[in-house]
Amino acid sequence: MNKEELAEAFYKGYEQGVLKATLCINIDGIEFVDLGLPSGTLWSSCPLWHCNYGYKLTLFSHVEAEKLSIPNVQQWQELLDYCHFKDDMIISPNGMRIGYSWAPNGHYKMYNLGEECQEANNMFWLKGDPDSDFLAPTMVFDNNVNGINKHFSGYKLPIFLVKEKSDL
Repeated sequence: MNKEELAEAFYKGYEQGVLKATLCINIDGIEFVDLGLPSGTLWSSCPLWHCNYGYKLTLFSHVEAEKLSIPNVQQWQELLDYCHFKDDMIISPNGMRIGYSWAPNGHYKMYNLGEECQEANNMFWLKGDPDSDFLAPTMVFDNNVNGINKHFSGYKLPIFLVKEKSDL
């Protein structure tokens, strides 16, 4: 898709100033969204899911996640700098959105939002080497704070995937 087609699709998606459609790019069965970020990084439209009697997050240890195209600290910081968080959506400057799920209450275990995911918190793995205490970088966002933290690399957490436009 060229720039003119992308722009046309984007403008057609608006109706009275409200985004009614999104343009997703399917790469190897994963939907990626162009959020209009300065780096051109494409983000998966939601964390990885699998279907087993209903949709559930796919959870990975940090070692497993590092083998995939997960975001690095700079890519997450760019998302924090340019996007806005509302309810269960991350909304980009161009109006595109990616979704995530809140941990509704308490500490959750492997079958839902990841190990040690606290109330109203979300944690996803980032690329980066674990330190000497086996703590690896995570992106964290909750009702009050959006940032970067470290968590035990053996926890099973969800992941977002990223792609560089230049790699397509």
